[in-house]
Amino acid sequence: MKTIINICLLLLVNLQIFCQVTEIKGTVLDDQGNGLFAATVFLKNHKIIYSITGEEGGFVLSVNESQSSDTIEVRYVGYDTQTLALSSINFDSPIEITLGQNNNTMSEIVISAKAPVAEDFSVKKLDQMDIYFNPIAKGDPLNAIQILPASTNTDESASPSLRGSAPNRSIVVVEGVPVRNPVRYNQLDGVGSFSIFNTDQLKNQWVYASNPPLIYGNSSAGLIEINLIESAQNNGLDLSIGLAQLGAKWSQNFKDNTGYISVYGNKGISVLYKALNPSITNLNDFGTTDLGFRFFKRFNEKLSLSLFNFGSLENYDVSLNLFTHKGDATANQKRNFTVMKLKYGTNVQNITLNFGSDFSNSHFSYGNIDTESNRKESYTALNYRYNHSNFVIQTGINHIYSNDDFVEQIPQYYFAVSPNSPSLQSDTTLVQHDIQTYLYAKFYFYNFVFSGGLRTNVPSGSQEFFFSYQSSTRYNFDNHHSLLLSSGVYHNYNYPTHRARSLDLLKSNHLSLEYQYNSAELDGTFAIFSKKEECAESMINPFISPDAVVRNIKGAEFSVSKKIGKRMILDLANTVLDIDIEEDEFEYEAANDMNYFLKIGLTFYHNDLFSFGLSYVSRPGLKYTSISDSRNIDGLDARVPIFEEGINGSIYNHYHNVSMTFNKLIKLKKDKNLILYLVINNILNRSNQQNAVYSTSYETKTFDDYSKRFIYFGTLINL
Repeated sequence: MKTIINICLLLLVNLQIFCQVTEIKGTVLDDQGNGLFAATVFLKNHKIIYSITGEEGGFVLSVNESQSSDTIEVRYVGYDTQTLALSSINFDSPIEITLGQNNNTMSEIVISAKAPVAEDFSVKKLDQMDIYFNPIAKGDPLNAIQILPASTNTDESASPSLRGSAPNRSIVVVEGVPVRNPVRYNQLDGVGSFSIFNTDQLKNQWVYASNPPLIYGNSSAGLIEINLIESAQNNGLDLSIGLAQLGAKWSQNFKDNTGYISVYGNKGISVLYKALNPSITNLNDFGTTDLGFRFFKRFNEKLSLSLFNFGSLENYDVSLNLFTHKGDATANQKRNFTVMKLKYGTNVQNITLNFGSDFSNSHFSYGNIDTESNRKESYTALNYRYNHSNFVIQTGINHIYSNDDFVEQIPQYYFAVSPNSPSLQSDTTLVQHDIQTYLYAKFYFYNFVFSGGLRTNVPSGSQEFFFSYQSSTRYNFDNHHSLLLSSGVYHNYNYPTHRARSLDLLKSNHLSLEYQYNSAELDGTFAIFSKKEECAESMINPFISPDAVVRNIKGAEFSVSKKIGKRMILDLANTVLDIDIEEDEFEYEAANDMNYFLKIGLTFYHNDLFSFGLSYVSRPGLKYTSISDSRNIDGLDARVPIFEEGINGSIYNHYHNVSMTFNKLIKLKKDKNLILYLVINNILNRSNQQNAVYSTSYETKTFDDYSKRFIYFGTLINL
């Protein structure tokens, strides 16, 4: 089912609407007195309040009384970041902020105790403004990474797929706690269309496309590490109204500036959305209700507490084609997720205690398939970190308890899924205690940064013993050029999906070489990588367990981000994937073996007019194994499909998608503003084939498509 139709439900809900009390006018200059064009000026604790400098370096920033204790921060690539307290500014006259060129080498870097220990080895760091200006992100943190060449997602979802690997091999970590299925509108295979995180609560996120740091376990592909903000960007109540959504959020900073509290909720409904998007023919109904809570408190210079809770009720009803049966598929899910981080220490050394809990109940029904699942999971970790001017060491231990219970009615024959076809009862309970310990170290030596990590488990029950290890070296030639070489052996446990009700131990070997270039006008990357992934899940038949399945992944990727003129940014990325699968005596190309995966984004921004984003995604169609014939079985209402001789010998049509986003700020009164936004997905209404659909005799074949054109719009206001 194509849940992308709901991807814009919360689009830009996270944009804060700020109350203007006064305007700060100024100019950003270099150390020669020249104006710097396209420098970013924003409030440090309210990052959505920002300005982009004009051709001569000028800017205007609007603030209100609640932000009077905040600080202006100015960033420009290749220059040192500059800060200026609002309390020191004379609002009656223009200000000048001078930036000096950044001439530091890696041996001169001061290590931050708040930054992730492995930040030097991430492919990309994204903050709020990177997400808001991203033409593909649609306001969502996990969708934002899709503009990166390392993102190889082919299902129009927010589920992270990095460098050709399946989503179940990568993890998303929030405040030090791994989150399984960090998406809304889960499909049966764990794919979801929208992440559970609000962008305005995100401080930054680091993307490790491969060779993820071993400070976290259960990743054998990539890792996305998310840190949350520690103060509200705006006090008071925000309301949002969209074509299929109503939302509200209340936030309040503590008076002593030691933290904040925030509560939010959203209600999704489908009536108007369906009426204005008739091309979405497979959608019968959908709905969602979610509530969230965020709390951060710094008790003193050493002790702080971070809490995040998310609860949701989701349901959808769609028309689904599977083999020769077409019918309605219904699903609903209840979920509650909590993250806690307690930190004690100084910038030199600190201890963190991380805790997470995740409870869910879900039900899926289609034809003769009826599945009810209950999941209980908890995560506890204790970590110690020591920072020195030349090195960092971090070590810790973590425990994951998971209990997955499935009560299912499943087809007796995998191809016979109509309500009258024979079925079997299957009850499965999977319980696991996963205890792991690790050691990670990073060293600075002139322009070199070296790192290494070790991680192993403490086996319980029938678990196998494993030992993961990694090493990375980054060399910074100067302020603009750097080279990163990484390798490692990784392990993670597969979480149960409809294809495999098991907790198999997965393994992968990684090797990658990456080049990065950064300047004021141009950012560029180029990487080559190789991975060998081992698993026990058949890619040919989900109902058998082969002796071994190996995915050999080789790839190359590049990206360019270029400023054009005064107010435009062009993003270009392309990826090549060569993926072969070895399964018992078979060897064949993977479905996502692609000779190109092109992404183009064009962003225009103007503080007084509007912001506009245009994106284009193109790739070959996925490969699949077509059904060429069939035979009859007496007494069965479905024919047995006979597949073509070559595995993945057929291919869907080429995928092309052109989409756009638009938003505009309208000033109403002194203390109120209005934001209007519009999204049009698949502007050309192209039919991008997703699944083959067959007649009852398998003699004719048609196709289900990815999302056709849809429109979504809404407004936001601050009270």
